[in-house]
Amino acid sequence: MRRSGGQRQWSGRAGEIENCQVGVFACLAKCGRMCLTDFRLILPESWAEDARRCDKAIPDEHPCHRPKWRQALDMVEAARQRGMRSA
Repeated sequence: MRRSGGQRQWSGRAGEIENCQVGVFACLAKCGRMCLTDFRLILPESWAEDARRCDKAIPDEHPCHRPKWRQALDMVEAARQRGMRSA
């Protein structure tokens, strides 16, 4: 079983540092309605320093660590490749 991304880090939901996972989410919204279009787990930098942990927890096609801004940009690019457009 793969486990990934958990450690003591800032949790916006809790408003403090706690043991949690952090994700970046993309959604489309129009006229008060929203639809989740993508999500990515943010793996802490400390995971990237432990190759064995990365090998056990993360599929080969995914890099061990990417910053939130890079994940968000990747989601925008993926949405455009799927034909999604913003108004």
